[in-house]
Amino acid sequence: MGVTRKQLREFGASAYLVQRLTKALQPMGRQGRAYDYAVDQVIGAIRRLLTTPRVRKTTKAVLTRLEVEVSGIAERGATIDPLSEAMQRMAEANTQFEQTAQQAQRIAGEHRAYQKGRGAMTQAQNNIASFVG
Repeated sequence: MGVTRKQLREFGASAYLVQRLTKALQPMGRQGRAYDYAVDQVIGAIRRLLTTPRVRKTTKAVLTRLEVEVSGIAERGATIDPLSEAMQRMAEANTQFEQTAQQAQRIAGEHRAYQKGRGAMTQAQNNIASFVG
């Protein structure tokens, strides 16, 4: 379970503060197009910044609230993991289904083109000859 910069912004941190917290962190993966940072690393960065002597009181208040919110994510992560795993498996199955459907459409298009290329030979012809007399 990880935290993105967007989530940190939603918890009330400024863009600068979020950048300062995550600048030294190594992302553990991606969540969509955003980097996903490990919760314990983010909490460590918050605590390091809290111990810095020249941090304003308002920033410290934001950091303590941020620490509580991020800790809550870590606690909820244990209960959400099975759900997120199921959702990930569902997304993979959906992707596989879409690929199969695209292949079927491609093959059907090739078959139609082949049938069209053969022209009149594919249409049913009867053996009745008309005699004009």
